[in-house]
Amino acid sequence: MNLPISNPIFDLSKIVGWSDITFKQLIKRAFTSYFLGLSKIKISKGTSELADNWMYYENALFHQGRIAVVVKGGKLYMINSAEITEINGGKTATGMPFEVNGYLQFHTMKAMIPGKDGKLHEEYFEENNFAVCLNSMEQIPTLTGIDFFLDKLSQILEAVAYDMEMSKKNLIFLVPERPADKDWGDMLMSWKQGIFAFVAFEKSARPRVEAGVEGAPSERKSGFDMSQVDFHIYQPQGKEREQLWNDWQKIWDIMLFTYGVCFDVLMNKEERASVSEVKAAVDYFVCREQERAQLREQFIRKVGSMLRAEYKLEYGRLGKL
Repeated sequence: MNLPISNPIFDLSKIVGWSDITFKQLIKRAFTSYFLGLSKIKISKGTSELADNWMYYENALFHQGRIAVVVKGGKLYMINSAEITEINGGKTATGMPFEVNGYLQFHTMKAMIPGKDGKLHEEYFEENNFAVCLNSMEQIPTLTGIDFFLDKLSQILEAVAYDMEMSKKNLIFLVPERPADKDWGDMLMSWKQGIFAFVAFEKSARPRVEAGVEGAPSERKSGFDMSQVDFHIYQPQGKEREQLWNDWQKIWDIMLFTYGVCFDVLMNKEERASVSEVKAAVDYFVCREQERAQLREQFIRKVGSMLRAEYKLEYGRLGKL
């Protein structure tokens, strides 16, 4: 392997193999599963249609912030947020919250519905023929803004990954001059493998003239003498990595708290927590669940009246509503 001298010896990006995109996808997928798993519907009376497809509705709410359903062909038809064009006589757009009327209801709706020709057509619906479900009062996707936190966490993990890779390399060479490209390539390969198998840079001697020999070559390679090479041992203390993990934990906890993902906020408490402390620790997360649960319960009651069915919602720590 003959690498050019310009190739940086400490460029570990390819060795570490860090993928910022993969990390973000995994965290978002885990959060999606968490929130979808909080919600469950049971049938008390009538058709099971809403219960059978509830995870699809939850998934749409999670990513879109709001949806609607109508009864079309005797079955429920879900309308995505972008397909709703008018609510209570007011035009809608992505990022614009739906406005309720004076009775705090959604009274009329226009939406794009596929017709018999397969094309989308705008249709008008009155109060008893549609139901709107909001993911939150803000009507936004659950993980809005999470990339701010994930970018910070990704930077920390990348730094940890680099530090772990560097920790494997314990030998540092100090040489009197720039090695030849061939020797440099050998050193890079040895660095990657973690084993230095050579004892001298045999291609890297300074040019010299051999005295007293007529016609002698003007350049002769004798390699670096080992006395010219200084060795140092790299022994990481681990304090930097420990601080990185401390920073990770703080940002991670703030992210969980921000999005209402329940976790043990008393995990670092040394003495045993009292009953009141435990209750106070989970009250915030229960309140966050309460908002989402009430909005879903309103939607479920409305759909039940449309289908002449009854459903019961179970949501997170709140249980049955």
